[in-house]
Amino acid sequence: MSKKKERNFERVPMRLYGRLTCDKFSTDVHVVNLSEGGALLAILDDESRPGMHKFVKIALEIDFQKELHVQGQVVHLNAHLVGVSFGTPPPETRIALKKFIKSSGF
Repeated sequence: MSKKKERNFERVPMRLYGRLTCDKFSTDVHVVNLSEGGALLAILDDESRPGMHKFVKIALEIDFQKELHVQGQVVHLNAHLVGVSFGTPPPETRIALKKFIKSSGF
């Protein structure tokens, strides 16, 4: 029997940059898709990929000189892709994510 994956939010394709911080390192990321519940990130530098279940902070570049800060946990690793679950973000973060996703035009 296969394990059923449940998603509460629709994933939206993105072309967005950000910066991921984990432990004592930080690296640039490309956002592949985004939802209110998480993100799929591309990290091209093998040395800068966080491990499974690591807690991370992500600064998403959502507008000229404006960032949206989210926190989450690594829940998926595949080659250069890293899946991050935001868990239950604070209401103001969830509202900002929802507003940004809606305004992105996807």
